[in-house]
Amino acid sequence: MKFGLEVGPDEDLERLRKLVKNVGVALSEDPDLVGRFIQPSKSQGAIGMNGANFVMGVQFTCPPGEQFVIRRRVFLAIQKALSDNGISIPTPRVVVDTRNVTAAAGAAAAIANPSPCSP
Repeated sequence: MKFGLEVGPDEDLERLRKLVKNVGVALSEDPDLVGRFIQPSKSQGAIGMNGANFVMGVQFTCPPGEQFVIRRRVFLAIQKALSDNGISIPTPRVVVDTRNVTAAAGAAAAIANPSPCSP
């Protein structure tokens, strides 16, 4: 199972890699999950970018059919580890350019309220 974890551009990628690895070690020792991992979760490091954010690759190996239950546990454990370490997952932002707002407002008003046609 592989998935991406998006993090902000200011995060220490090596620290995150180690954090994800520690989560994998802890989960592989969890009594409910012992023997269910072929390889525990680990980070592949930065595998891409999404805008200014980094996408960290995370993967683990387990027997077929186990991946969905284990993935939920991995997500929860990573979420807790990030929270415990003051790391937040970036939320999408929308930037509105208002430099030409007067011209755009005038055009929109003209479309919404067309002047009456004279015969």
